[in-house]
Amino acid sequence: MRAGGLGWALAAIFGLACAGCTSPSGKTSSAVVSVSAVNYSALTDAEVFNAVHGRANPSPEAPVTAKKDKPAYYLMLPGEVYPSDVPVDSLYHQLGVSLERMGYYNTLLQVRAGRPLQIDYLFRVHYGIRTWASPVVRPDRVTWGNDGLLAKRYKTLLRNNSEFDPREGLSAAEVEAMARLSLQVMSNSKPTGSMDGANEIEARTFSEDQRRGASDLDMTPAATDFCFVVLEAFRFADVKALNTKAPCAWMIFIAVPNDDGRKFSSLLPSMLKTAEPYYGTTTNGLQVH
Repeated sequence: MRAGGLGWALAAIFGLACAGCTSPSGKTSSAVVSVSAVNYSALTDAEVFNAVHGRANPSPEAPVTAKKDKPAYYLMLPGEVYPSDVPVDSLYHQLGVSLERMGYYNTLLQVRAGRPLQIDYLFRVHYGIRTWASPVVRPDRVTWGNDGLLAKRYKTLLRNNSEFDPREGLSAAEVEAMARLSLQVMSNSKPTGSMDGANEIEARTFSEDQRRGASDLDMTPAATDFCFVVLEAFRFADVKALNTKAPCAWMIFIAVPNDDGRKFSSLLPSMLKTAEPYYGTTTNGLQVH
């Protein structure tokens, strides 16, 4: 049940940030853009883990990143696509414009313009609206064959014999079920249905966490809706040589909490503009703009 403290911290930070955000018209806005990025190729496993799980920064200064000295050319491929009002072609176009400002160019457009075919990167893109708890990049070593949004190495006792990434968080039904189970354990009554010893330990832990409160920042939080874009960058030469074992060079996770049900299309321009300085970099903790 424990998954680091980022989820609870995020809830508080988003709340504080939203309270202070106003649009030009003076109306309060909750369009808080968060960015999590990691350059796997430049870091050790420990450095990746520490960077991803660093303390969230509610008032970051965007890094000063110059446009690449040498242009890099890419092909963009779909990953997991969740429901939204933005078609894939439109997402690719808008993301491509953003990437071009930082020196990354769509190789197909270059070929159409009469230039020779050159591919430096394969960009795999996940996007849409779905529930998250902690919208951060994966802290494990992502490969071309390990192609899901969620890591596969985490497990929780909340779901029997199933895998779980704590960044995904708990659904409202799971939170309610664990609360009921913890109350039954606390009252020393026999829970309804089957419960093994491991699940009882989880329930007692849940009860203790509830008594301590959320200040410990160590519980798997409940998930909420986010609009998000995740870009995974793979070197084309690595994919050719290593196939499914090709390592991800860098990744970025751009997200906006969508508790007021706005259209993804209305948030996407701000998301991409905020993300531009972070392509190919590493953030120390989540950067909440």
